Amino acid sequence: MKFLIDNQLPLQLAEHLRHRGHDCLHVLELELDEANDAAIWSCAERDERIVVSKDDDFIFLANRKLSPVKPPTCVCPAIPLSPGCMTRHAGV
Repeated sequence: MKFLIDNQLPLQLAEHLRHRGHDCLHVLELELDEANDAAIWSCAERDERIVVSKDDDFIFLANRKLSPVKPPTCVCPAIPLSPGCMTRHAGV
């Protein structure tokens, strides 16, 4: 699976997931940190990435009928983001 981490979540989350062997990018790394949700979604569609975000607007983008390609979306609740906590909560 390939992930795209949205701007509300820290760059360290992408780094942590990469260290665990996942293909993961953060919007900062793609210079999308000031992009709107539609632009981030388009990038995820193009690269077939799962959007990881606290922003529930991505749920609406996932359910729209305009796009034949719909990457799965993961909307994360606010969880502690220390590496130990991420491992316990996310199972990664």
